Amino acid sequence: MKKMHKWMAVSLAIILVIATLAGCSSGGDKSNSLTRDNSTAIKLTRANGETYPNRQIELIIPLAAGGGTDVFCRQIANALYKIIGQPVVVNNMEGSSGMKGIGAALQAKPDGYTLIAFNPPSQPLAQMLLNPGFDMRNLTPINYYAYDAVCMLARTDLPYNTFPEVLEAYKSGKLTTIGATGVGSLDEIGARLLKKDAGLNYQKTVTYNGSGELVSALLRGEVPIGFAPTGSSLTQIKDKELKAIMVLTNKRFPALPDVPAYGQDYKGVNIDAVVQQNRIIAGPPGLPDDIRDYLDKAIQQALKDKDLIAWAEKNNLPILGKGSQDAKAVLNDAFKIPELIPLDQLKQK
Repeated sequence: MKKMHKWMAVSLAIILVIATLAGCSSGGDKSNSLTRDNSTAIKLTRANGETYPNRQIELIIPLAAGGGTDVFCRQIANALYKIIGQPVVVNNMEGSSGMKGIGAALQAKPDGYTLIAFNPPSQPLAQMLLNPGFDMRNLTPINYYAYDAVCMLARTDLPYNTFPEVLEAYKSGKLTTIGATGVGSLDEIGARLLKKDAGLNYQKTVTYNGSGELVSALLRGEVPIGFAPTGSSLTQIKDKELKAIMVLTNKRFPALPDVPAYGQDYKGVNIDAVVQQNRIIAGPPGLPDDIRDYLDKAIQQALKDKDLIAWAEKNNLPILGKGSQDAKAVLNDAFKIPELIPLDQLKQK
Protein backbone atom coordinates (compact mmCIF):
# COMPACT_ATOMS: atom_id res chain seq x y z
CA MET A 1 0.00 0.00 0.00
CA LYS A 2 2.87 2.38 0.90
CA LYS A 3 4.50 1.60 -2.48
CA MET A 4 1.20 2.38 -4.23
CA HIS A 5 0.93 5.73 -2.41
CA LYS A 6 4.53 6.55 -3.25
CA TRP A 7 3.94 5.73 -6.95
CA MET A 8 0.82 7.93 -7.07
CA ALA A 9 2.68 10.82 -5.44
CA VAL A 10 5.50 10.63 -7.99
CA SER A 11 3.01 10.45 -10.86
CA LEU A 12 1.13 13.48 -9.52
CA ALA A 13 4.38 15.41 -9.23
CA ILE A 14 5.29 14.64 -12.86
CA ILE A 15 1.85 15.80 -14.01
CA LEU A 16 2.19 19.04 -12.07
CA VAL A 17 5.61 19.72 -13.59
CA ILE A 18 4.31 19.12 -17.12
CA ALA A 19 1.30 21.39 -16.47
CA THR A 20 3.56 24.10 -15.08
CA LEU A 21 5.84 23.95 -18.11
CA ALA A 22 2.87 24.10 -20.44
CA GLY A 23 1.49 27.07 -18.56
CA CYS A 24 4.84 28.87 -18.72
CA SER A 25 5.09 28.18 -22.43
CA SER A 26 1.65 29.61 -23.21
CA GLY A 27 2.03 32.46 -20.75
CA GLY A 28 5.28 33.53 -22.37
CA ASP A 29 3.49 34.20 -25.71
CA LYS A 30 2.42 37.83 -25.58
CA SER A 31 0.84 37.90 -29.05
CA ASN A 32 -2.74 39.01 -29.59
CA SER A 33 -5.47 36.56 -30.51
CA LEU A 34 -9.01 36.57 -31.87
CA THR A 35 -11.70 34.78 -29.94
CA ARG A 36 -15.41 34.22 -30.48
CA ASP A 37 -17.58 34.70 -27.39
CA ASN A 38 -20.91 33.06 -26.62
CA SER A 39 -22.78 35.65 -28.70
CA THR A 40 -20.67 34.66 -31.80
CA ALA A 41 -19.01 38.10 -31.78
CA ILE A 42 -15.33 38.12 -32.70
CA LYS A 43 -13.15 39.87 -30.11
CA LEU A 44 -9.50 40.87 -30.02
CA THR A 45 -7.58 39.65 -26.98
CA ARG A 46 -4.67 42.04 -26.69
CA ALA A 47 -1.19 41.26 -25.34
CA ASN A 48 -2.06 42.96 -22.03
CA GLY A 49 -5.05 40.65 -21.56
CA GLU A 50 -7.70 43.25 -22.46
CA THR A 51 -10.58 42.25 -24.67
CA TYR A 52 -11.48 44.69 -27.43
CA PRO A 53 -14.09 45.99 -27.92
CA ASN A 54 -15.84 45.84 -24.57
CA ARG A 55 -18.10 48.87 -25.00
CA GLN A 56 -19.72 50.90 -27.77
CA ILE A 57 -17.67 52.60 -30.49
CA GLU A 58 -18.32 56.16 -31.67
CA LEU A 59 -18.12 56.76 -35.43
CA ILE A 60 -17.82 60.47 -36.20
CA ILE A 61 -19.34 61.62 -39.49
CA PRO A 62 -18.10 65.19 -40.12
CA LEU A 63 -21.05 65.82 -42.43
CA ALA A 64 -24.79 66.30 -42.14
CA ALA A 65 -27.18 63.47 -41.32
CA GLY A 66 -28.93 62.00 -44.33
CA GLY A 67 -26.06 62.52 -46.77
CA GLY A 68 -24.33 59.77 -48.69
CA THR A 69 -21.55 59.24 -46.16
CA ASP A 70 -23.95 59.22 -43.22
CA VAL A 71 -26.35 56.73 -44.80
CA PHE A 72 -23.56 54.41 -45.99
CA CYS A 73 -21.83 54.41 -42.61
CA ARG A 74 -25.05 53.62 -40.76
CA GLN A 75 -25.32 50.52 -42.93
CA ILE A 76 -21.74 49.59 -42.03
CA ALA A 77 -22.42 50.27 -38.33
CA ASN A 78 -25.38 47.88 -38.35
CA ALA A 79 -23.32 45.16 -40.02
CA LEU A 80 -20.36 45.71 -37.68
CA TYR A 81 -22.54 45.16 -34.63
CA LYS A 82 -23.21 41.60 -35.82
CA ILE A 83 -19.48 40.95 -35.99
CA ILE A 84 -17.92 42.73 -33.00
CA GLY A 85 -20.84 42.45 -30.59
CA GLN A 86 -20.81 46.12 -29.59
CA PRO A 87 -22.88 49.03 -30.93
CA VAL A 88 -21.25 51.44 -33.38
CA VAL A 89 -22.93 54.78 -32.74
CA VAL A 90 -22.86 57.40 -35.50
CA ASN A 91 -22.19 60.95 -34.32
CA ASN A 92 -22.82 63.62 -36.97
CA MET A 93 -20.38 66.42 -36.20
CA GLU A 94 -20.80 68.74 -39.16
CA GLY A 95 -19.24 72.17 -39.50
CA SER A 96 -16.46 74.01 -41.35
CA SER A 97 -16.61 71.70 -44.36
CA GLY A 98 -15.88 68.68 -42.19
CA MET A 99 -13.05 70.27 -40.21
CA LYS A 100 -14.98 70.23 -36.92
CA GLY A 101 -15.31 66.45 -36.93
CA ILE A 102 -11.80 65.89 -38.26
CA GLY A 103 -10.40 68.04 -35.44
CA ALA A 104 -12.34 66.05 -32.84
CA ALA A 105 -10.99 62.76 -34.21
CA LEU A 106 -7.44 64.08 -34.13
CA GLN A 107 -7.85 64.89 -30.43
CA ALA A 108 -9.55 61.61 -29.48
CA LYS A 109 -7.89 58.97 -27.33
CA PRO A 110 -6.31 56.28 -29.57
CA ASP A 111 -8.05 53.36 -27.86
CA GLY A 112 -10.25 52.20 -30.72
CA TYR A 113 -13.47 53.64 -29.32
CA THR A 114 -13.52 56.75 -31.55
CA LEU A 115 -13.40 56.45 -35.33
CA ILE A 116 -14.15 58.84 -38.19
CA ALA A 117 -15.43 58.39 -41.75
CA PHE A 118 -14.70 61.00 -44.40
CA ASN A 119 -14.15 61.39 -48.13
CA PRO A 120 -10.86 62.31 -49.75
CA PRO A 121 -10.35 64.53 -51.63
CA SER A 122 -13.25 66.64 -50.30
CA GLN A 123 -12.04 67.07 -46.71
CA PRO A 124 -8.31 67.28 -47.62
CA LEU A 125 -9.24 70.03 -50.08
CA ALA A 126 -11.14 71.85 -47.34
CA GLN A 127 -8.10 71.58 -45.05
CA MET A 128 -5.85 73.08 -47.72
CA LEU A 129 -8.24 75.93 -48.39
CA LEU A 130 -9.27 76.71 -44.80
CA ASN A 131 -5.97 76.09 -42.95
CA PRO A 132 -7.60 74.83 -39.71
CA GLY A 133 -4.29 74.40 -37.89
CA PHE A 134 -4.04 70.62 -38.05
CA ASP A 135 -3.17 67.92 -40.56
CA MET A 136 -5.60 65.05 -41.07
CA ARG A 137 -2.78 62.97 -42.50
CA ASN A 138 -1.89 62.29 -38.86
CA LEU A 139 -5.04 60.16 -38.54
CA THR A 140 -4.65 56.37 -38.70
CA PRO A 141 -6.33 55.12 -41.91
CA ILE A 142 -8.15 51.81 -41.37
CA ASN A 143 -10.25 50.92 -44.41
CA TYR A 144 -11.01 52.26 -47.88
CA TYR A 145 -14.56 51.00 -48.10
CA ALA A 146 -16.10 52.57 -51.20
CA TYR A 147 -15.91 55.26 -53.84
CA ASP A 148 -18.05 57.11 -56.33
CA ALA A 149 -17.06 58.43 -59.74
CA VAL A 150 -17.92 61.66 -61.54
CA CYS A 151 -19.37 61.16 -64.99
CA MET A 152 -19.46 63.45 -68.03
CA LEU A 153 -23.09 63.40 -69.16
CA ALA A 154 -24.67 64.55 -72.41
CA ARG A 155 -28.23 65.10 -73.56
CA THR A 156 -29.50 62.33 -75.80
CA ASP A 157 -30.45 64.79 -78.57
CA LEU A 158 -26.82 65.80 -79.08
CA PRO A 159 -24.82 64.06 -81.85
CA TYR A 160 -21.77 63.55 -79.62
CA ASN A 161 -21.04 60.10 -78.22
CA THR A 162 -17.33 60.14 -77.39
CA PHE A 163 -15.00 62.43 -75.48
CA PRO A 164 -13.02 63.40 -78.62
CA GLU A 165 -16.29 64.43 -80.29
CA VAL A 166 -17.24 66.56 -77.27
CA LEU A 167 -13.76 68.12 -77.23
CA GLU A 168 -14.07 69.07 -80.88
CA ALA A 169 -17.53 70.59 -80.34
CA TYR A 170 -16.14 72.91 -77.62
CA LYS A 171 -13.03 73.76 -79.64
CA SER A 172 -15.14 74.70 -82.66
CA GLY A 173 -17.53 76.79 -80.57
CA LYS A 174 -20.56 74.59 -81.23
CA LEU A 175 -20.74 74.08 -77.47
CA THR A 176 -19.73 76.70 -74.90
CA THR A 177 -21.47 75.82 -71.61
CA ILE A 178 -21.22 73.04 -69.02
CA GLY A 179 -23.24 72.23 -65.92
CA ALA A 180 -21.78 71.43 -62.48
CA THR A 181 -22.89 71.39 -58.85
CA GLY A 182 -20.98 74.45 -57.68
CA VAL A 183 -17.65 76.21 -57.89
CA GLY A 184 -15.08 74.10 -56.06
CA SER A 185 -17.18 70.92 -56.11
CA LEU A 186 -15.44 67.74 -57.24
CA ASP A 187 -17.31 67.66 -60.54
CA GLU A 188 -16.52 71.33 -61.24
CA ILE A 189 -12.86 70.71 -60.37
CA GLY A 190 -12.94 67.75 -62.75
CA ALA A 191 -14.16 69.99 -65.55
CA ARG A 192 -11.35 72.47 -64.83
CA LEU A 193 -8.82 69.67 -64.92
CA LEU A 194 -10.14 68.53 -68.31
CA LYS A 195 -9.86 72.10 -69.53
CA LYS A 196 -6.23 72.24 -68.46
CA ASP A 197 -5.15 68.71 -69.36
CA ALA A 198 -7.22 67.95 -72.46
CA GLY A 199 -8.28 71.36 -73.77
CA LEU A 200 -12.00 71.18 -72.95
CA ASN A 201 -12.61 74.76 -74.08
CA TYR A 202 -15.89 75.64 -72.35
CA GLN A 203 -16.62 79.31 -71.68
CA LYS A 204 -19.30 79.23 -68.99
CA THR A 205 -20.25 77.02 -66.04
CA VAL A 206 -23.88 76.89 -64.92
CA THR A 207 -24.00 75.71 -61.30
CA TYR A 208 -26.81 73.88 -59.51
CA ASN A 209 -27.63 73.02 -55.89
CA GLY A 210 -26.73 69.38 -55.95
CA SER A 211 -26.38 66.64 -58.51
CA GLY A 212 -30.12 65.95 -58.55
CA GLU A 213 -30.82 69.45 -59.82
CA LEU A 214 -28.04 69.14 -62.38
CA VAL A 215 -29.44 65.89 -63.77
CA SER A 216 -32.89 67.48 -63.99
CA ALA A 217 -31.39 70.48 -65.82
CA LEU A 218 -29.80 68.17 -68.38
CA LEU A 219 -33.09 66.37 -68.92
CA ARG A 220 -34.82 69.74 -69.42
CA GLY A 221 -32.19 70.79 -71.95
CA GLU A 222 -30.82 73.73 -69.95
CA VAL A 223 -27.19 72.66 -70.48
CA PRO A 224 -25.71 70.36 -73.13
CA ILE A 225 -23.01 68.69 -71.04
CA GLY A 226 -22.87 68.20 -67.29
CA PHE A 227 -20.74 66.54 -64.63
CA ALA A 228 -22.33 64.54 -61.80
CA PRO A 229 -21.61 61.54 -59.56
CA THR A 230 -22.64 58.20 -61.02
CA GLY A 231 -24.75 57.49 -57.94
CA SER A 232 -27.01 60.39 -58.95
CA SER A 233 -27.18 59.66 -62.65
CA LEU A 234 -26.89 55.89 -63.15
CA THR A 235 -30.65 55.37 -63.41
CA GLN A 236 -30.94 57.98 -66.17
CA ILE A 237 -27.93 56.49 -67.96
CA LYS A 238 -29.32 52.93 -67.87
CA ASP A 239 -32.75 54.18 -68.95
CA LYS A 240 -31.02 55.97 -71.88
CA GLU A 241 -32.36 59.34 -70.78
CA LEU A 242 -28.79 60.66 -70.66
CA LYS A 243 -25.58 59.60 -72.39
CA ALA A 244 -22.51 58.74 -70.34
CA ILE A 245 -19.60 60.13 -72.35
CA MET A 246 -16.83 59.28 -69.90
CA VAL A 247 -16.11 58.64 -66.23
CA LEU A 248 -13.50 60.85 -64.62
CA THR A 249 -11.46 58.02 -63.14
CA ASN A 250 -8.16 56.27 -63.79
CA LYS A 251 -9.89 52.95 -64.50
CA ARG A 252 -13.35 52.03 -65.74
CA PHE A 253 -16.17 52.21 -63.22
CA PRO A 254 -17.67 48.78 -62.29
CA ALA A 255 -21.27 49.95 -62.63
CA LEU A 256 -20.54 51.32 -66.14
CA PRO A 257 -18.02 48.88 -67.60
CA ASP A 258 -18.63 49.97 -71.20
CA VAL A 259 -18.08 53.68 -70.54
CA PRO A 260 -14.51 54.91 -71.18
CA ALA A 261 -12.40 56.19 -68.29
CA TYR A 262 -10.28 59.31 -68.69
CA GLY A 263 -7.10 57.70 -67.40
CA GLN A 264 -7.44 54.22 -68.87
CA ASP A 265 -8.85 55.11 -72.29
CA TYR A 266 -7.54 58.62 -72.93
CA LYS A 267 -4.26 58.43 -70.98
CA GLY A 268 -5.12 61.45 -68.87
CA VAL A 269 -3.51 62.62 -65.64
CA ASN A 270 -4.09 60.93 -62.25
CA ILE A 271 -7.64 62.17 -61.98
CA ASP A 272 -8.62 59.88 -59.10
CA ALA A 273 -6.59 62.00 -56.70
CA VAL A 274 -8.67 65.06 -57.56
CA VAL A 275 -12.16 64.03 -58.61
CA GLN A 276 -12.99 60.52 -57.39
CA GLN A 277 -14.98 60.58 -54.14
CA ASN A 278 -13.12 58.08 -51.98
CA ARG A 279 -14.68 56.88 -48.73
CA ILE A 280 -12.42 55.87 -45.85
CA ILE A 281 -12.64 55.10 -42.13
CA ALA A 282 -9.79 56.15 -39.84
CA GLY A 283 -8.84 56.35 -36.19
CA PRO A 284 -6.99 58.92 -34.09
CA PRO A 285 -3.22 59.37 -34.36
CA GLY A 286 -1.34 56.62 -32.55
CA LEU A 287 -4.02 53.95 -32.86
CA PRO A 288 -2.27 50.63 -32.03
CA ASP A 289 -1.55 48.40 -35.01
CA ASP A 290 -3.43 45.42 -33.54
CA ILE A 291 -6.64 47.45 -33.10
CA ARG A 292 -6.25 48.98 -36.56
CA ASP A 293 -5.83 45.55 -38.16
CA TYR A 294 -8.73 44.08 -36.15
CA LEU A 295 -11.05 46.91 -37.24
CA ASP A 296 -9.88 46.65 -40.84
CA LYS A 297 -10.77 42.94 -40.95
CA ALA A 298 -14.07 43.54 -39.14
CA ILE A 299 -15.06 46.25 -41.62
CA GLN A 300 -14.13 44.04 -44.55
CA GLN A 301 -16.35 41.31 -43.12
CA ALA A 302 -19.16 43.81 -42.49
CA LEU A 303 -19.00 44.86 -46.14
CA LYS A 304 -19.91 41.27 -47.07
CA ASP A 305 -23.13 41.43 -45.04
CA LYS A 306 -26.00 40.39 -47.31
CA ASP A 307 -28.27 43.26 -46.21
CA LEU A 308 -25.54 45.83 -46.81
CA ILE A 309 -24.73 44.36 -50.23
CA ALA A 310 -28.40 44.43 -51.23
CA TRP A 311 -28.67 48.07 -50.14
CA ALA A 312 -25.49 49.04 -52.03
CA GLU A 313 -26.65 47.31 -55.21
CA LYS A 314 -30.02 49.02 -55.00
CA ASN A 315 -28.29 52.40 -54.72
CA ASN A 316 -25.66 51.71 -57.39
CA LEU A 317 -22.77 51.98 -54.93
CA PRO A 318 -19.66 49.87 -55.52
CA ILE A 319 -18.03 48.37 -52.41
CA LEU A 320 -14.26 48.12 -52.15
CA GLY A 321 -13.23 47.03 -48.65
CA LYS A 322 -9.54 47.73 -49.23
CA GLY A 323 -7.15 47.81 -46.29
CA SER A 324 -5.31 50.43 -44.29
CA GLN A 325 -2.47 50.91 -46.78
CA ASP A 326 -4.91 51.69 -49.59
CA ALA A 327 -6.83 54.06 -47.31
CA LYS A 328 -3.58 55.83 -46.46
CA ALA A 329 -2.66 56.10 -50.14
CA VAL A 330 -5.92 57.79 -51.22
CA LEU A 331 -5.66 60.19 -48.28
CA ASN A 332 -2.11 61.20 -49.19
CA ASP A 333 -2.91 61.38 -52.91
CA ALA A 334 -5.63 63.94 -52.21
CA PHE A 335 -3.00 66.39 -51.03
CA LYS A 336 -1.46 66.36 -54.51
CA ILE A 337 -4.32 68.50 -55.85
CA PRO A 338 -2.17 71.68 -55.96
CA GLU A 339 0.17 69.88 -58.37
CA LEU A 340 -2.70 69.74 -60.86
CA ILE A 341 -4.76 72.82 -60.05
CA PRO A 342 -3.42 75.82 -58.07
CA LEU A 343 -5.33 76.37 -54.85
CA ASP A 344 -5.79 80.06 -55.71
CA GLN A 345 -7.96 79.01 -58.63
CA LEU A 346 -10.11 76.86 -56.36
CA LYS A 347 -10.69 79.82 -54.05
CA GLN A 348 -12.21 81.83 -56.87
CA LYS A 349 -15.97 82.19 -56.56
